[in-house]
Amino acid sequence: MSESTIVIIGNLTADPETGKTQSGTPVTSLRIASNERYVDRHTGQWTDGDTTHVHVVCWRTLAANVAKSLRKGDRVVVTGRLREREIAARDGDERLTYEIDAEDIGASLTFATVTIQKASGSRRVRP
Repeated sequence: MSESTIVIIGNLTADPETGKTQSGTPVTSLRIASNERYVDRHTGQWTDGDTTHVHVVCWRTLAANVAKSLRKGDRVVVTGRLREREIAARDGDERLTYEIDAEDIGASLTFATVTIQKASGSRRVRP
């Protein structure tokens, strides 16, 4: 079975939410809004297209670093595995939802600058 890897660029719609699993594994979740922007050929003006909202889940060290670093409105680049889940809707029906199991997240430098600071205790983990 092959994994579906995805890269998405967008803005956080809220501050990241942090927590831990029952076994104590750090987890952070966030929502990203990604919209297309294009020049309308008839008017010559920039136009906003459709917006896609995506749920992103981060684990362990990435979860902690995302929680410390990102806030609502920040523009990010996310890479990870696309997952499909069934969730219970308010009306009791089961619905399909898609989320990204994040492998890495970085700040988009298109409209911002950052100063990189290595997290204390961080080390490179080989796959």
